[in-house]
Amino acid sequence: MLGFNSRRKSALNPDELMGRAKRLSKGKSAKPRRGITSTAVIGGILGVAAAGLAYRFAIRKDARLPFASRSRAVHLEGSINIEKPVEEIYNFWRSFVDLPKVMSFLERIEDKGGDVTHWVARGPLATTLEWDSEVIEDVPNGRIAWQSLEGSEIKTWGDVKFLGRSHTRGTDVIVNLYFEPPGSLAGATVGRFLKGLENAMLMQNLRNLKAYLEAGEIPPGQWRTKAMSGSRPSA
Repeated sequence: MLGFNSRRKSALNPDELMGRAKRLSKGKSAKPRRGITSTAVIGGILGVAAAGLAYRFAIRKDARLPFASRSRAVHLEGSINIEKPVEEIYNFWRSFVDLPKVMSFLERIEDKGGDVTHWVARGPLATTLEWDSEVIEDVPNGRIAWQSLEGSEIKTWGDVKFLGRSHTRGTDVIVNLYFEPPGSLAGATVGRFLKGLENAMLMQNLRNLKAYLEAGEIPPGQWRTKAMSGSRPSA
């Protein structure tokens, strides 16, 4: 294996470098190869160490990519007080299948068993987006969190918190929704869908939820929003 010399600098075997470094530190350096000096050996060790640090940094940087890519996600958040017991609101949300009754951007949600549901959302120009979602945290009457599964047309995750008020039957409902195009580029349908997502839409949907749970129906004209203009879903 080639060492370092004045004309060519090739990395030495790391084991060989470490061995020579130990001998140098003990003052028992073996007869060096032609053209190799203690300075060259130390330089080689530093080079190998730098390469190792660079490699580890690259691995750590790559490991952060999935989280860094979330900066492209659309985040919707909203809250509302509903004059119903926390148990009733929690049970309505936990089944998921009834959410399209109040969420204007959802076409339907199907129960696939266990903690997995299949979601179909309204896209632009009568298109749809679909994904499977799994509940990842379930605190009865407290919090539900979910996320889409691998292979979905869009990445999405979110949670809903239920805060019961002790002095009344009312419950504060706090919702966070995230949507992100898979990969580095979004398709036309996904891109338009994401552009249509606004906090105003979520707040209208939460008002729909409040009306549905408190009065059993949603007032006419509440289905259409600025963000989504799909037809009213069937009850």
